[in-house]
Amino acid sequence: MATFEEQLRGGTQNPNRSLDFTIEVTSDLSSYQNLAVMVDTGPTLSLVATSDFSGISGILQNAPELGVAIVRYGGISKAVYGATVAVDDILVIQPTTGKVIPLAYGSQGHVHAVSIRILRRAIYLVNDYGVAITGADTGTPGVTTGDFTVGMHWDDAGAFNAASEAVTITEIGSGYYWLSFTPTQYGSAYVITVEYADGGDKGIVTPSMFQEVPFVDLLGPAAISSKTIIGQALVAGVADEIGLILVRPQLF
Repeated sequence: MATFEEQLRGGTQNPNRSLDFTIEVTSDLSSYQNLAVMVDTGPTLSLVATSDFSGISGILQNAPELGVAIVRYGGISKAVYGATVAVDDILVIQPTTGKVIPLAYGSQGHVHAVSIRILRRAIYLVNDYGVAITGADTGTPGVTTGDFTVGMHWDDAGAFNAASEAVTITEIGSGYYWLSFTPTQYGSAYVITVEYADGGDKGIVTPSMFQEVPFVDLLGPAAISSKTIIGQALVAGVADEIGLILVRPQLF
């Protein structure tokens, strides 16, 4: 499967062909040259106010005080860097400045909600004669576990550390009880032990020890925060330098 960068390079536009459009402007845009601009209502041109998609048009080629503005939306163009840029960096717009900056992988794009499910395991409690114990003291939910003693550790790269998550025990009936907690170390295995003693009378818990592997629900986008990739860097540079980029606007 093609990488993200390969897909960008393999777009439908010919990088050796400049794609421009012109628009009549009635305000001084002489300070906007080599910055990313967008078509506003009017229509007129303005700097991009956000990195979210909002009608980004391209890079302003000339510096019109009045008259015709030339905007490049495909091909090779000069652009003002807003941060340190390396060759081949995927570029997005720096909000309000119109400068281009490297895409921050993992922090830009669609926002996904993460929902951690409560882990729950049934245990069975009997006395020495195999008779189910009902009505056992389960304590206060999420605070104490009553006459149950719960030991819980989680796997940290092979070292098992004591877990601090609150455990709740609730009675199901006929000697069965739910043990549940919400993991904070998701992706790690938890090893849990359960004992029971009402005063001097001990009960037999089955299973007395078990392992849980928590999991995470990755839901669909909780909010759409589409970003516009303006293109890719052809030369390296630092903030406020004029660099050279391949303009190829794409949403992601």
